[in-house]
Amino acid sequence: MHPSPSVHPPPLALIVCDVFEQELALAAAGAEHIVARETLEMGLHDHPGRLRETLQQIISGWERRTDISAIALVYGLCGCGTTDLRSA
Repeated sequence: MHPSPSVHPPPLALIVCDVFEQELALAAAGAEHIVARETLEMGLHDHPGRLRETLQQIISGWERRTDISAIALVYGLCGCGTTDLRSA
C-alpha cells in the first residue's frame, strides 16, 4: 500500500461574526490555510443593510488577492444580512 499524498486544504479567508469568535479560535487553532480573517461586531445583525454592505466590501476587496481560493462566512441568520452577496 502506498502512502497517500499529503492533502493541503485550499487557502481560505474568513469573515466572522464576533459572537462565534471564541469557538472559531478553538476550531481553527493552527489552521495555516486560513490566510485572512475579518471579525465584525455582533450588533451589525440589527442593521442588515449595513451588514450586507460591509460584508460585500470585504468580499470585493479580497477578490483581487491571489492567495485566497475561497471565502467562508461564519454567520447565523443575522437579520438576513448575508442575502444577495456576490463574488466574481
